[in-house]
Amino acid sequence: MARFVNLLAESRESPRKADIAAIVHGPATNILLGNATYHAKTGAGNPNLALIRRLRESGVESHVLGQALAERGFDPEAVASQIQVELTALITLVTYQLWGFALIPE
Repeated sequence: MARFVNLLAESRESPRKADIAAIVHGPATNILLGNATYHAKTGAGNPNLALIRRLRESGVESHVLGQALAERGFDPEAVASQIQVELTALITLVTYQLWGFALIPE
């Protein structure tokens, strides 16, 4: 995601707020956990939160899927405060595509 935002900047394009939505699921779910939960799991604070904050300042919304959280035993309140929790990838990805977003898989 950061690479995409950097490429936009190099091409003199600047995303507006919410022009980009990162939908996170699967093994990557842990990167969106709040510090307390991340620390309880790994013994360290979440090093990803600074990057997530910078991406948000650049117009990127971050979302995590509730089903992915449940599969890993996390409560939705365990995610960082700036992260939006969505129900499922099927609904979220299709909805964003209907709104005109392009799907750029990993």
